[in-house]
Amino acid sequence: MRVSEGMMDWYNTRNQKEREQWEEKLKLQKEEADEKLKLQKKEADEQFAKKMLAGGEPIEKIMEYSSLSGEEIERIRKKMV
Repeated sequence: MRVSEGMMDWYNTRNQKEREQWEEKLKLQKEEADEKLKLQKKEADEQFAKKMLAGGEPIEKIMEYSSLSGEEIERIRKKMV
């Protein structure tokens, strides 16, 4: 049985749309996972900073080992007092 050219075009177009939808879904899932990972890293850095501040470590040392800025560390320090 021979498939008509029109049916092949329809099938390919349908597959293309499904692929595009699937790729968009995967892209969104990756963005969500990246955002979640970024948030987890920030929370871990904040916990690390709290422990270091409680131990009397200088802000510069905390900045060296975390992704927090000096202002963020100062904000954490003020919350602890």
